[in-house]
Amino acid sequence: MGISFDSKIQIPKDSSALNDLNSFSTDELFSPTDNPFAQQTDSVLSVPSVSQILYREDNTSTLWLDERLEDSSKIALDTFNRAFADTFRKRIHANLIRIDYQKHPEQLDFSMLINPLGKIFETEINCSIIQWLRYLNGVEMPDFYNRVKPNTQCWYMNVDLNKSFNNQLSTIPIGTALELIMKCQSELPDEIGNSSSNFFSIWRDIRNRRNAASHPGVVDEKDFVAFYRSFCELITEGWFTQLMNLKCKLKPQQ
Repeated sequence: MGISFDSKIQIPKDSSALNDLNSFSTDELFSPTDNPFAQQTDSVLSVPSVSQILYREDNTSTLWLDERLEDSSKIALDTFNRAFADTFRKRIHANLIRIDYQKHPEQLDFSMLINPLGKIFETEINCSIIQWLRYLNGVEMPDFYNRVKPNTQCWYMNVDLNKSFNNQLSTIPIGTALELIMKCQSELPDEIGNSSSNFFSIWRDIRNRRNAASHPGVVDEKDFVAFYRSFCELITEGWFTQLMNLKCKLKPQQ
C-alpha cells in the first residue's frame, strides 16, 4: 500500500505505524490532499503537527494521531478508522457531504463513530492538562503522574484531582475538565498559550456533541459530520501535538 508524506515531517513512510491499516485493500491508496476543513487551502501536511488526516482516492479519510497516544487511545483510534471506512467507503466526497441520499436511504445511528474519538480526547486531556493542573496544585510530577498520591487530596473547584477509582486515578469528564481549566487561564502552560480561546471553543463543541451521542436518541450523519469537523480541527491546528508535548513534560522519561 503506497503512502506519501511531506519530507519535512518526520513520519514513518511505511504503513505499519498507522494503527494496522494494512487491512485495507491495495486499491485504497492514501494520498494527502488539501484539508477540506481549513479556511485556507494549505495542504494539511504543512501544519506543524505530527498528527495527520490522510485521504484515500475514494475520498474517505483516515486519522493518524501522534504515536505518543496512550495505548487505550490507539485501540480506540484503530476502532474508529475501521468503522469509518466500512460506513463511508465510496459514499461521500472530500467535504463529508453525502453524494446522493437517494442511493443510500437507510438511517444509521452515528454515535458508534463519535464514541471512540470522544474517548481519545477524554483520555489525552486527562493525561496532559489534568496532570498539569494536579502539578499546579501540589502533586509532584513525574513521581505521581497519572496515579494517586497516597493519603493526599488535591481539591480544585470542588473536584478532587487525586481521587482513586478501582485503585487507579479517577478520570475527569471532559466537560468538568473544561470548566476547571478555564478558571486558571492566566496560568496556562506554554503548550496551550495565547490561542486557548480557539482550543476551548473546539473542546466545548466536542463535549456537547459527545454528550448527545451518549444519551438515548439517534445521532444522524449531519451531527456526526459536525463532530468530526471539530475533532479534525484539533489535528489541523496542532492541538493534539501540543497535548502530547505537555504530556511528555510531565510523565516519567522512559
